[in-house]
Amino acid sequence: MKKLVTIIAIASAAALVYYCVRYIQSPVSTMAAYSVVHEQVINADAYIVRDETVYNAPTGGTFYSYTREGARVGKDRTLCTVYEGAVSEDILQELGTVNAKISELSTTVVDESVFMLDGGSTQSRLVQIESEIEKAAAQNDVAKISQYKKEINSIASGESVQSNSQTLEQLQAQKNEIESQITIPRHDIVSSVSGIYSVVVDGYEGILTPEAAKTMNVENFAKIAPQAETPTPEATPETEEQTSTQTVSGGDGVCKVIDNHEWFVMALVDREQLEGIEVGQTVGLRFGKLPGEETTAELISISNDPQGQTKAVLVFSCKSYLEGVFSIRTSDIEIITESYEGFSVPIHAIRVVDGQNGVMVNNSGREVFKPCEIIYTDEEKGTAIIQPDTDDQNKTLQELDMIIIGEK
Repeated sequence: MKKLVTIIAIASAAALVYYCVRYIQSPVSTMAAYSVVHEQVINADAYIVRDETVYNAPTGGTFYSYTREGARVGKDRTLCTVYEGAVSEDILQELGTVNAKISELSTTVVDESVFMLDGGSTQSRLVQIESEIEKAAAQNDVAKISQYKKEINSIASGESVQSNSQTLEQLQAQKNEIESQITIPRHDIVSSVSGIYSVVVDGYEGILTPEAAKTMNVENFAKIAPQAETPTPEATPETEEQTSTQTVSGGDGVCKVIDNHEWFVMALVDREQLEGIEVGQTVGLRFGKLPGEETTAELISISNDPQGQTKAVLVFSCKSYLEGVFSIRTSDIEIITESYEGFSVPIHAIRVVDGQNGVMVNNSGREVFKPCEIIYTDEEKGTAIIQPDTDDQNKTLQELDMIIIGEK
């Protein structure tokens, strides 16, 4: 009997030692699932290229702009004025304030008039108000309900349009009175095209044209001479106009209107970075001078340079509005050629179950297989980016799930 007990004790001790050694050599380890964004980025210096119409001062004197930098303007709009001499700054500031109110209210009146004439829009707005009243009632917001009732009455009677139109007439009369105090001759500059307004006339307008950019090569890129860029005006609130005054000489470029339907970015890059990149590809663009802003663009040309040239000029077409880009000419940029978003895991943590890739997750002591798709692999770092690949919420990999790493 004692001999049997001894044998059992030895066997138990041996098993304990075996499993302890195995655990030490191959411990079960986990890591929290965390999401990442991996990007393939090319850094470059670039020019912003646009179709721009420059307006010159018809005479020397005081240039006065009451259109906000970056504002959208239509054709045949009075953009600014050149007075033949000095004008009181106080008068111009007062004029600028009135012009700002007129500009804002003119848009409102036009919108309201169209809205009243469009029965479909009116009906749509009434349905929207009904929904908003229900929300306000649920929150017991009596003030909002009262406000919506007034709007309904206003729509029915047309009082809103009439009231704003009267105010607009009063502001126009006030503007005429202020202008009557300026007795020296004036020359208005009127837009011949529609687009984005800017007073940043930098001298590149006749050099960096869309036509020139599309045929640009490395040699010509290097020959672009630096221009004396006009300081970018400080940003102003969306509903305000910017009053800008300065002394100008006849013939000076004082403002411009930029085509906002399509603009271009021309960048100089190393050719060795172009592997897998081709014309027609869509990329993301970020600008160092516009922190937090990003836009998409299409690569429309790669320069055809002599053999052995280590650089290349890339030209991108952009068709989305990006605030601020119409007031800058040069910027360091990031060209995002590829972007992968998902969970980062070691490659050896990926398992295959029934032909499906995925990871094992420690769920309260139980191992649960969660199917995933491998969207990016970095062989050098031994990591992969994966995304959930299942409609079953219980098997969907989520942030902070404890992934079982396993052995390499």
